[in-house]
Amino acid sequence: MAASEEETLQEMEENEVEESKKGDKKKKKRKRKRPNNSSKALSENGDSKEDMKQPDEEEEEEEKEKKNEERKEKGEDEVKDSPTKKQKKERNAGGIMSSEPFSQLEISEFTMNAIKDIGFQYMTQIQARAIPPLLQGKDVLGAARTGSGKTLAFLIPAIELLHRERFNPRSGTGVIVICPTRELAIQTHEVATELLKYHEQTHGLVIGGASRRGEAERLVNGVNLLIATPGRLLDHLQNTRRFIYKNLRDWIVQYDPPDEPKVTARGEGAKGHALLFLIPEELQFLRYLKAARVPVKEYEINEKKLLNVQSYLEKLVANNYDLNRSAKDAYRSYILAYNSHSMKDIFNVHRLDLQAVATSFCFSSPPKINLGIDSSAPKFRKGSRKGGGSNHGFSETNPYGRQTVKKV
Repeated sequence: MAASEEETLQEMEENEVEESKKGDKKKKKRKRKRPNNSSKALSENGDSKEDMKQPDEEEEEEEKEKKNEERKEKGEDEVKDSPTKKQKKERNAGGIMSSEPFSQLEISEFTMNAIKDIGFQYMTQIQARAIPPLLQGKDVLGAARTGSGKTLAFLIPAIELLHRERFNPRSGTGVIVICPTRELAIQTHEVATELLKYHEQTHGLVIGGASRRGEAERLVNGVNLLIATPGRLLDHLQNTRRFIYKNLRDWIVQYDPPDEPKVTARGEGAKGHALLFLIPEELQFLRYLKAARVPVKEYEINEKKLLNVQSYLEKLVANNYDLNRSAKDAYRSYILAYNSHSMKDIFNVHRLDLQAVATSFCFSSPPKINLGIDSSAPKFRKGSRKGGGSNHGFSETNPYGRQTVKKV
């Protein structure tokens, strides 16, 4: 190789090194600080999203850096990103997070310290929308997907309620959380344990399959926040003596009225409130209440102001095995309880509109369930026709009754 060619190659190599150095300097200027971890979002070719910035973004960053340097020389504060932009980029992952911090809630220091120990700083969407009105004592009906933070959304206000009213073991139970399954009840209890870490209020768990005697002893000693499954809760309400629940801070919704007019769900000494839902055929029951001198306030609900969630609930029950089974059990129990009512002139099971009953339990049509009710339809056939009621004729050969069919 000639000397001139060697010199030319050497010059080219030197130029390449200089160019690469210049390129490195430019990259360092443009490169933003980022955490050194393996969780960076990568594109299909392996490049991180940080490295795939558009030219406009890079120019904006360089311009901002220059302005910040000028402001520093003048002794002024730096120009920072708008909080909303950062929150959207960093905290709105998956669509469940909000930009609202827990620190803005008007809650006790005990609860706030427990939240910090858990490691939460910002609320999810369901928490940001549900907790403030619940803290004000308002009723909330909420729905959100799994993992969106629903448990904290109702536990934080519940614990704050107990704290503000200074509940202690002698006060008994002030809040009951009813969970459809044992597993969910256990999970909810674990979260409650963490939130009550610095509080003096007590909490407990009653579920099927656990020791009933141990649960009863804890209830008698005083459980302020109780997490329960429906069956075991009903068992303790009926059979555990000295289980104090008269201080519950929620209304009891009574779905079907009792046999004895004076016995309503108004609590010990009839000092509480009971909410009765009556279908048109049952309005005669109000005469019995008035005759027994039970004060009654009648309310009419404007259906136009109600949110129609029927189709959503029917789909939910149809696609979830546990919910579907529970709804069928509840539907069957309601009809059997109705059949056992002593006031047959008002609560006549053979005049029930099964389609309407099924709808109230989130079914599009009456489920096929063997009710085992002996038919007494002939006794009421004439009366039901005069009164315009429907006759479903429950019998051993027709255990599902006559079903109302909607015409499409």
